[in-house]
Amino acid sequence: MKIVLTICAAVLCSVCFLMLSPMHKGVGVLESGALASARSMTPKRPNISSDFGGFSVELFPEKDVQLNLLGDESYLSAFRFAGNGDIYFVAYSSDMGDVRVSRINALTQQREQLVSLGAGQGHLMDIDIDDGGQIYGALTFPGHTGAINIWSSDGSLVSTISTKRFLPGEVRIDSEKRIWLVGQRYDSSGAFAREVQVRVYERTGKLLSVPLGGLAIDDTTSSVFFGEGEHTRLTSNKDRVVYDFSGLECEGSRLYPLLNSDRVITTTANNNDKDETIAVHVVGGVSRVNDTNVWYGNVRDPQNPGVYSKSFIGLTTQSEEALTSQIELDLPRVYGNIAGVDSRGYIYAFAKEASKSVLKKLRIKISGAKRSSTIFSTIAQ
Repeated sequence: MKIVLTICAAVLCSVCFLMLSPMHKGVGVLESGALASARSMTPKRPNISSDFGGFSVELFPEKDVQLNLLGDESYLSAFRFAGNGDIYFVAYSSDMGDVRVSRINALTQQREQLVSLGAGQGHLMDIDIDDGGQIYGALTFPGHTGAINIWSSDGSLVSTISTKRFLPGEVRIDSEKRIWLVGQRYDSSGAFAREVQVRVYERTGKLLSVPLGGLAIDDTTSSVFFGEGEHTRLTSNKDRVVYDFSGLECEGSRLYPLLNSDRVITTTANNNDKDETIAVHVVGGVSRVNDTNVWYGNVRDPQNPGVYSKSFIGLTTQSEEALTSQIELDLPRVYGNIAGVDSRGYIYAFAKEASKSVLKKLRIKISGAKRSSTIFSTIAQ
């Protein structure tokens, strides 16, 4: 079986790992340095990663994608890969006061700035893109209120949906253009967080369903939506489960298909006597590539939970039967951790070389045995 795989990742250039701000999922902190320039040469031979379960990985560099960041942009988040090849991302200024949503046009390879939010216009937590190129942004505001902004494909504001005391952290648009959110519900005064919920809204602003509640606080910014058509799924990195939805109803939950028992550790945080379970392998997303789901994410340093020092991938069927184990990627030093996978089959690793920022583009090939003698090979065409 052959499939196509693409991954996007962010790197902290001088030390080659991704720093995540606790308030922003997938935000890469960019730092310049001579060391980054020294490591900027593209390797001419494939890099063979170490493997977990008898699977070997070969990485083949492709042409970089230029991001053309502005001088004050120090944080990147929410990479989204459209079906036409356009790449969307969110850039934050160093003081987090300005937020910009931009698109790398697949035809021209030029950056197009679509949305700019300044002080007082809300904190942009996440974005998603529908099939028509409209942008949906999850916003929170001081005083514990939330909203969803919908922008046209050229960045013009179409509408705003108030979510009142519900603060969205993750957003997904399904095939019916319904808006799925994970977020925190506060009490009427805005003083106390009551529950982490999944909510579904119409584009008109009507609340259609609250199919799931009682999630962990971490799920507000570290859970991941995925799925096709009527079947939406949500991963919980805290509980290590996948929630299945059919239509607007939650059908149940199950363990991660790639979960290994040695991937969860127990530690004591903040001198608290209560043990806290920290998942070392943090799923960043799940992308459909032909008839296969590609799971990807980053490996958290157990001694420093804010640091992600490696990346991993794993393959499952559409029904979530594991095709591989979790495979750690031994990326070349100029590449960082995984931040996204598109449907065409190319890996993108964010890197900063001297004064310019790029997405490092790679092809990937995975070879190994499953059950008897079946060989799985993943390679971009």
